[in-house]
Amino acid sequence: MRKINKERVAELTRELLAELGEDPAREGLKGTPGCVAEALAFLTGGYGGCTYGVALCSHPQGL
Repeated sequence: MRKINKERVAELTRELLAELGEDPAREGLKGTPGCVAEALAFLTGGYGGCTYGVALCSHPQGL
């Protein structure tokens, strides 16, 4: 899996906010697109990883 394009995700978040009637440039929302991009990068970061080690460590009998 490829890495998330944080700039593109932030851009899409700004577009979504605008579609919802918000002003993405207003003080309370200025940092939101970047925060959303960082959060999604973190939350999806394990998708490309190998889960064998996680399963091995969490299984009482080993695998």
